[in-house]
Amino acid sequence: MIILKIIGFALLAIVFLIAVILSLNLKVVFAFDTNGRIELYAKILFYKLYDIHVKKESGKIGRYLKRIFGITALTDTEGLKQGAQTSGISDTATKVITVLSLLAGQVVWLLKRIKIKKFHLLAICGGEDAADAAMEYGLVCAAVYPFVGYLESTAKFAKKANDIQVGCDFEGSAHFETEIIAKIRLIHAVRAIWRNAMQNADNILDSPNPLINNGGNQQ
Repeated sequence: MIILKIIGFALLAIVFLIAVILSLNLKVVFAFDTNGRIELYAKILFYKLYDIHVKKESGKIGRYLKRIFGITALTDTEGLKQGAQTSGISDTATKVITVLSLLAGQVVWLLKRIKIKKFHLLAICGGEDAADAAMEYGLVCAAVYPFVGYLESTAKFAKKANDIQVGCDFEGSAHFETEIIAKIRLIHAVRAIWRNAMQNADNILDSPNPLINNGGNQQ
């Protein structure tokens, strides 16, 4: 009886520990600006599951999260920088917003359970040509505000988390920067991984088998 009680208490302790871990918040931070800043990491408490700058800390879990949530394009720092230098602020803003929109579309179920602690976006359309700057301004607004509206209607925002500024500076240079800080319970991230795995399994089962289609014969 004593051994059974010890086993029972041990199982209860394990279940309690798992429940505590799953209740922790997963913090995700993404920051980028045209001056060269780039940050992308996910961490629980003080442990980083993924960090774009520290390959050793990425690990299999971080790489898996990166792949299933489709954030590979956000890690293309050179592509984002070159786009800002060659095509203007509107191209960079559109590229970042497009990637974020695609990501949001892939994780709609998860997005409803995310709390955005900070959503900062600053886009200054500048240059000597006022007409070009005004056109850039219109393109940036067309990319930014619909996405922000969708995000506000889907995710939860902390008080004063939203800080969106789009403007023109006809005497200065163009500049774009964004910083997003989001938190989600680890249990929801685990559920998202599970849902993704089940969906992939269903896709594999539904896909045609070339061996079956060819009668099992190989040339």
